[in-house]
Amino acid sequence: MSDIQIAKVYEKRYKEFSFPIAKDKNGNLIDNHGHNRPYVIFFSHNKVFYLSAKTILNNNRKSTSADKTNVIFKKDLYGKDREIAVNCSVINIMDRELFESLYIKDNILNNFQTDIEHYNIIMKELFDVFDEIKYFEVDYIENGKVSWKKKMKVWRIKKNVKWWLKDIIGFYKMKKYLLKWF
Repeated sequence: MSDIQIAKVYEKRYKEFSFPIAKDKNGNLIDNHGHNRPYVIFFSHNKVFYLSAKTILNNNRKSTSADKTNVIFKKDLYGKDREIAVNCSVINIMDRELFESLYIKDNILNNFQTDIEHYNIIMKELFDVFDEIKYFEVDYIENGKVSWKKKMKVWRIKKNVKWWLKDIIGFYKMKKYLLKWF
């Protein structure tokens, strides 16, 4: 496995790990129901940086559409005709080893590589709203409860994220350009 990976989606967790692992922009936990899942914007060698993705349903359509930090797609991250939203107001962070231990390793809905078009649109939105993004980092999980790091520790990470976003967006724009020639 390479040290850096991008644009992955995870959906199927082990049953004993069904607790929330993401927060919204107000710091409230996002329930881990079947329609909520993490969208990994990138893995570093030891951290996972992920957004919240959810299926748009009749009961959440109005509030989801009203939130301008949601990027809405007609096709989901798996390529199915199912409307979804990826929220760009919060980047959640977790140790990579801990994150991967929560998900069923060989399930086809986990570690699923999404297409570059979804990724580029999401990364552009993140870059556009960068100054408004909130960050929440999982410190540890014990007895089915997530403990979150204090804001000051998370703030240090924010300084590096904009550089990573610029670097990743630039790399994929260049890759897309080069692929036209080969």
